[in-house]
Order: sequence, then C-alpha cells, then structure tokens
Amino acid sequence: MTRILFVVALLCAFAAPVVNGQSMTKQLIASGLSRPVLAISPDGDMERLFIVEQGNSSSRIARIRIVKNGSMLSTPFLNIDSLVINSGNERGLLGLAFHPNYMQNGYFFVNYNNTSGQTVIRRYQANPPTADTVSLGTGFTLMTISQPYSNHNGGMIAFGPDGYLYIGMGDGGSGNDPGNRAQNLNSLLGKMLRIDVDNPNPGLAYGIPASNPLVGITGRDEIWHWGLRNPWRFSFDRQNGDMWIGDVGQNAREEISYAPAGLGGRNFGWRCMEGNGCTGLSGCTCNSNALADPVHTYFQGSSTGWCVTGGYVYRGCSMPWLQGQYFFGDYLTSKIWTGTLNSSGTALTGIQDRSSQLSSGISGLGSFGQDGLGELYLIARDGGVVYKITSAFGMTQTRSGTPSIGNTVNYNLFSYGQGGLPYIFGLSSNGTYPGMPLPDGRTIPINDDPMLQFALMNPTNTIYSPYGNLAGFLANASVPVNIPNLPFLVGQEFWSAFLTLNTSAPSGVQSISCAIQTTVQ
Repeated sequence: MTRILFVVALLCAFAAPVVNGQSMTKQLIASGLSRPVLAISPDGDMERLFIVEQGNSSSRIARIRIVKNGSMLSTPFLNIDSLVINSGNERGLLGLAFHPNYMQNGYFFVNYNNTSGQTVIRRYQANPPTADTVSLGTGFTLMTISQPYSNHNGGMIAFGPDGYLYIGMGDGGSGNDPGNRAQNLNSLLGKMLRIDVDNPNPGLAYGIPASNPLVGITGRDEIWHWGLRNPWRFSFDRQNGDMWIGDVGQNAREEISYAPAGLGGRNFGWRCMEGNGCTGLSGCTCNSNALADPVHTYFQGSSTGWCVTGGYVYRGCSMPWLQGQYFFGDYLTSKIWTGTLNSSGTALTGIQDRSSQLSSGISGLGSFGQDGLGELYLIARDGGVVYKITSAFGMTQTRSGTPSIGNTVNYNLFSYGQGGLPYIFGLSSNGTYPGMPLPDGRTIPINDDPMLQFALMNPTNTIYSPYGNLAGFLANASVPVNIPNLPFLVGQEFWSAFLTLNTSAPSGVQSISCAIQTTVQ
C-alpha cells in the first residue's frame, strides 16, 4: 500500500499550486463552563483534556472537568469546592499539574485558595491513572502559604523538564507591592518556586533541589526566581525546557519574561521595574545590571490591553509554520499575538497580531492550554468556553482503547472542514524521524519500513486496502486496529498518522496529522 501513497503524491506533484492553508482558526471544544482557567493533558494521554474551573462563589463550583474523545463527561474528575474560598475575583482553584510519571503513579497537583484565603499546593491520586474520577480522600497537602490580600495569588503550577514542580506566586496583592515582598528573599511571595515532590526533606512534605540558587545562603531555599508581580500564567517550551512567564503589570506596562532552561536566580525587577520602565517607588534602584529585562513589553491601552495572559511556545505538528512561535494574549481585550525569541534570548521578534483569526467570540482570555500532542487551546474565562487553535485545514488524531494483545484499539480522526475527502491511515514500527518527505517540502511523520501498512479510504467508506471499517465518515473517522494475541508483541512500539488527499493541493496531500506512539501492553 506504500506504493499507492507515493503514486498519489507523484501524480499530484504537478497540479496547480493553491494556498497551503497557513492560517489559523479555532474549534469549539467545550462550552457552558464555570470560569475555566486552564486546559491541559498528562503526557501520553491522547484521549482526555482536563479543564480547570475556578469556582470561588456560591454559584460557581471549583472542580476539574474532562473532555474525553471530544465529549464532556458529566461527572467531574475532581470536585474540591468545599475546600475553596467563595470570595475574591482572583481566588479559587487556579492551577493543575500532572506528575511526569502520571500514567504510572496517577499523581497530580492543584493550586487553590483555601477557605482562609491561603495558597495551598495539594496532591491527589487517580487510581488507576486512566480513571475519570478521583476521591477527595487521596488528597495530601505539600505546602500552605499565607496571603495578605485577596489579589495577586499567581496560580500556575507546572513540572519542568527536570522533574521538579514550579509554583508561580504573586506579590501578595494590594497595589505596588506595599510590603516589597517580591524583592524580599525571606518571603515566598512575588517568586517562582521550585520543589521536589518525590524526595521530601526532613520535616517537610516536599524536597529542596540542591541546585536552587539560594540554598546555603540567605533567603528561602524554595525560591528559583524573584521580582515578580503576578505571574498568572507561565510555561515551559516542550522542546528545550526554556521558561516563559506572563507577568501582569500595575498601571503602565505588561510583560513577558524569559529564562533559559536550567537557569535560576533571575530577578525580574518588580517592584522597582514594571516591564522595562522604572516605577519610582521608594527603596528602588532602576536599570541595575542585576535585573533581568523582559523579552517583551506593551503599554496598557485599548489597542493592546491591561492584563497579559502568558501562553506557550507552539510545538504541535498540525501547523508546522508556527513551530517555535510563542503565543500570548491579554485577558481584558482578548488580543492574541505570536512572536519568536531572537538568537541572543533577549527579545521576542516578529510579533504578529493573530486576533482577527482567533479572538472573535472570546470573552476574557484567561489562559491558554496545551494537550499531550503540543496543540494549543484558548480559554475564555468569562465566556465559559474552551477552543482549540487549528489550521483552516487541520486534523487531530486520538487513540481510544487499551493497546494490549488481543484487544482492539481505535485510532480516531477529527478533521475540520475536510469532510468527503479521501484519507490515508498508516502504521509504522520504525519511528517518526526523519519521516517520509513530500515534494512540497512537508514530511509524513512516520517512516517506511517492512511493517508499514496503509489503508486508503474515500467518502463512500470504501477501504482500498483491507484494514478495518470506518465509522461516521464525514469530517471524522475511526479506524479499528486488532492487536493479535501474541505474547511476543508486548513492548512493541509503533506509530500512526492520518493524511487527507486533495488533487488541488501541493503534492496531492492537503493535511497531515500528528503521529501517535503506541506501546503494546
């Protein structure tokens, strides 16, 4: 069947060129939510997207919901509303992070404000990790931090590439950081913290990494960076581990800050600096060489916004022209931009306003999200809606079913605006790199090897290479793969991908899905 693929590609190589669809749109994933503030997936989970609802009032519930294979589950994954304070616009259930080994241990962590307003970092366990509901009784508190005011709680938590948990803490609130907590190294407020959740120190529920910058000197050992006002959303580049922070400004500037992977000890300047400008507040030295300048700032105003929302560096594969671009936006105007870090790591360059493509219908861009394949999401906190950023001709592959011998695994295709086109589904046991090149410069993300099998399908549900049956073939499709009951297959890895064909597209291939890795159990 490999031959059919390349015959199609060659026959179409000389077709008249068309616009390659290098534009973005968005797909509705979930609506009717109660203040959604985050959407993420554990590494290796291709079926589920976990959505955090902030709660924090008598009519809003602090909980985590699951969208599974495109449908919202009726029962929450976790409901901690009884633990969360019911007042304060910036308080509630604010963050979620899955342990790097979640698919083995089921551990995940939440960041919320308890009924006393304190920040709490708490661990729960899903047993088994594939479970869609979790018991409150599995909870274990790692850290509790007092908050002097109701605002500037930070809220984001995320595991870095080093396996440590990072916690973004605001300066404690009010305005202009009246306690100068962001510069006080004996306070955990206004900081980026880094802790070890697997190896606790004596007397603590967590460990202190020995490479934290203040270990053995004056200051709190948990601190990784300081001088932050309210790092509401931060992220790590999936490819290189670099840290990106959206730090909300005071009265003049919003900022994006950056730190290379593994580099701690940066002072981002607040309350002496707001973005790249001096605040003039007492006790401050501006523009010191000891301060880390932001890589991007924008002045507050109606053409930009007043409250930055940090995002992610795009590392998905459905929109290859966006590789390495950082997405960020503004909560109040729902503006969305992208930019690329310059070679010296000092500035975002090539800033593009993507609002005309993505911002329509978004009320309160509270957060971005990222799934297990690196694809990105838009979270409209005030509108209660989650969208997925897609290409105008995008497609997403997911997997359902347990990939064990004797079982059937379904590979599901969700396609946008491509109903009625022929599809190709392929399996390979030989990895994704370097892949199979197409004449137009793109690459099919699986390799040609003796085990490679392709199934070519058309809109009449005819399968030219017998491989299974299609269900609901319009814009979506499902290919069942029966895994033989042969013990020697346990541990075998293979990769899958979908293609859509269009004779008017370059090379005859219109779209290519991200590859999914499957390990037989």
